[in-house]
Amino acid sequence: MMSVKDDLIAAKMLIDTPDKWTKGRYFREGLLCAQSALTTATRGVGYQDAELALRRAVPVLFSCGNELPALERYNDAQFTMHADIMALFDRAIAAQEKV
Repeated sequence: MMSVKDDLIAAKMLIDTPDKWTKGRYFREGLLCAQSALTTATRGVGYQDAELALRRAVPVLFSCGNELPALERYNDAQFTMHADIMALFDRAIAAQEKV
């Protein structure tokens, strides 16, 4: 089993260019959103830990009440660009270095 940091890096690599990333859908014709990249990279093993780490890096603006911010809402937001998703992964990866 890979570490959370390794899972995040692997998921980021799956969508490392704009032509590999999608928004508004979980999966579309070979394109992945941030969440589906995590699922694919982890093959479901350790997914929850990696998702939690990524959700903690989502801007607070996307939180609902006391819950952590919603990853899918951030990925699909009208103003979210590919560079924002890459920065999200970078923040989550950097946070793992402090663990």
